[in-house]
Amino acid sequence: MPRRTAPEGFGRLAAVLASSDEAAPRIEARLVRLTVTTRWVTICAGFFFGILRSTHNHFAIASIALFLFAGIQTFRQMQPRPTTR
Repeated sequence: MPRRTAPEGFGRLAAVLASSDEAAPRIEARLVRLTVTTRWVTICAGFFFGILRSTHNHFAIASIALFLFAGIQTFRQMQPRPTTR
């Protein structure tokens, strides 16, 4: 498959991403996984450090709300999407 040249200003990343149409779904899946993993690591770290604090004003309510929101967002992002082509 011949490589397409990226327009001026997009750089090497755009050229690599545009090099094959087969790589797009894999890259998108990896980015979604990275986003979900980063979200949960951040939330778990915040929860852990929140437990270690001596003041717990509304901590339980905020934690539950954050876990619910993150769960909904993770569910939405992990849903398969039809291709737009």
